[in-house]
Amino acid sequence: MSVFNKRALSRQLSSRTVKGFTLLELIVASGVSLTILGIALGMLSEQRRWMLSDRTRAVANDNLRLVSDLIGQDIRQAGERLESDGLLPSISIIPGANTTDPSTLVLQRKLLSETLPVCQNIVAGATGTTTIDVSVITGSPITNCNYSYSMPSGGEPSTALNTLRPTDNLRSWRTFRCTQDSSSANAGTDPCTTTTSGATSWAYIHDPVNNRGEFFQYSAEEQGSCSSSTLTSRTCQKIRRVGSSWTYSYTYDPLGTASAQPRLYLLEERRYSLAADTSTSRTDDYVLQLSINRQTPRRIANQVRNFKAWAKVPPSYTSAPFNAPNNWGCAVSGSSSNSPNPASPNQWYCDTFNVNVNNSDPVQRLQSLKDWQELQGIRITLTGINPNEQALKVDETSSNNLLKLSSEFLPRNVISK
Repeated sequence: MSVFNKRALSRQLSSRTVKGFTLLELIVASGVSLTILGIALGMLSEQRRWMLSDRTRAVANDNLRLVSDLIGQDIRQAGERLESDGLLPSISIIPGANTTDPSTLVLQRKLLSETLPVCQNIVAGATGTTTIDVSVITGSPITNCNYSYSMPSGGEPSTALNTLRPTDNLRSWRTFRCTQDSSSANAGTDPCTTTTSGATSWAYIHDPVNNRGEFFQYSAEEQGSCSSSTLTSRTCQKIRRVGSSWTYSYTYDPLGTASAQPRLYLLEERRYSLAADTSTSRTDDYVLQLSINRQTPRRIANQVRNFKAWAKVPPSYTSAPFNAPNNWGCAVSGSSSNSPNPASPNQWYCDTFNVNVNNSDPVQRLQSLKDWQELQGIRITLTGINPNEQALKVDETSSNNLLKLSSEFLPRNVISK
């Protein structure tokens, strides 16, 4: 019985046919598997592409936002301590050659309210003018350059100040210069110690007649013989200039009106403009740069395609026909779909402000007008370039351009009329 069962089982097992997948089944299964795998890889690839595009857009937008905040902070401070001074432009917008070309935004503010007169003639290109007379101490009073000294309560805090005996304005300048390194400026102390007496500060000389001026550094306050030939044998208080070459000439007229005399300011000018990025082969890649006091520009943002600025016109100037002040430089045009702010169709913006576009001199073309205090705001638009064109396609002509950021800022000093 046992033998039969084993033989029967053996015959049964040997009679079975071992079956597998047919060729057709293998082909179908492989095709289905490849299809599913292709779909999965495609989804992963799409997700990666969108992740890269989001990251690219975020980086570009963060870059534009940081730059916009920086410019906005300077716009808010523009015109500080210049509210009652109509000699300096405070805010200027220089347009490009074409309406689509980048703007140049120039912002000025006084660092100190006190100014100093220029009590001598200065000749352009002169190499010997290392000091500037700011008051005439001895002899009869001199128009626009009178000397007046008030001894502070308790006496001067140092031998140097007791010897100098500065005018009130010159004392303020000296304190400002010597506190640029965060030294104490208490009323009872002299901030110009042995370690700060050689400190320097930027100053600005301005000629109101020819509407021009230039920045220079000065390093000391002193007194000595007056430089003017009409003040022979007199003593003047002076400031000492670092360097000795002047770009323009400045004429002092002792009989002229005070408003026509050259003056010295502790002024800061910040100029924003675009420059081609020479480190890339792209023709649309620019660098946003900042020049402080007309010195060598600093690079503050890369991969910027355009920078535009507009002056927001007061509502009283927006009626038809267009009647904004001609000296603003505004063109006779109104808001439209291409305006800086399409959401405000009745608002007007000027792409030129406080600029004489017909003057080729980059300094004289900045006009000195009080109209800046009529401004309703400054609008800026920054357009970035896409560093990864394949990852993120952007229609730059669209109002929903993902690489364009517009902001509007109010110069807070316009309200101090």
